[in-house]
Amino acid sequence: MIHEDVIAKYHIATPLQSLEALKILSKHLDIPSLGEIGNQLIKNNAIEPISIDLLDRLINTRFIKQTLINSLKQPVYIFTFDGCFNDGTNAKVYTRQGIILLAKPICSNAITEIFLHELGHMHHVSKTSDITVCPESFLELLEHPVIKSDDYLQTHWKRIAAKCPYDFTREKYADAYMIAAMSFISGSDIDRYITKYLHYSTISLFQSYFLSDNK
Repeated sequence: MIHEDVIAKYHIATPLQSLEALKILSKHLDIPSLGEIGNQLIKNNAIEPISIDLLDRLINTRFIKQTLINSLKQPVYIFTFDGCFNDGTNAKVYTRQGIILLAKPICSNAITEIFLHELGHMHHVSKTSDITVCPESFLELLEHPVIKSDDYLQTHWKRIAAKCPYDFTREKYADAYMIAAMSFISGSDIDRYITKYLHYSTISLFQSYFLSDNK
């Protein structure tokens, strides 16, 4: 069930609703690529569909509501798809329009971390109004000895950065938000692909960073 106190702040669409809505939005927003999303999907019945109930549960956790949803100036539109993107990505985000596109990831259970990462991009823009501009406080946090000595995190970032065609700092910010958020997520249906390998001190630092500005 969608929670009434945040219902105006976000909307989650099923695959059928998503394709229909994006065709309309592509013309309304003058973003042709939105209307072409259906042509970028590859059917993969071996992967479970994305759970709308799970996404709703995640976005209604205390951390997400406190740090993001309650302060949004515009709604977030979350579109899900019954297929994988043909470029190998798991999600796409249009931060200025508040749009998140979620395809089936390679492992369907990974959707939790993927979704929270995309919300991290939204949080970034809510603070700076420009995804290419990173808060100085976050840049300072990245230099913290605990973060720099977390071997798994640094290796993960180096691997992803090698494939990234733009400044990778925005991805670090979104990852940091995801890591902090994951520490508030529980349930037998939640799998952890990145966060289970991180140092507790790393998680704690990211928690403190995002909560300190939202008390």
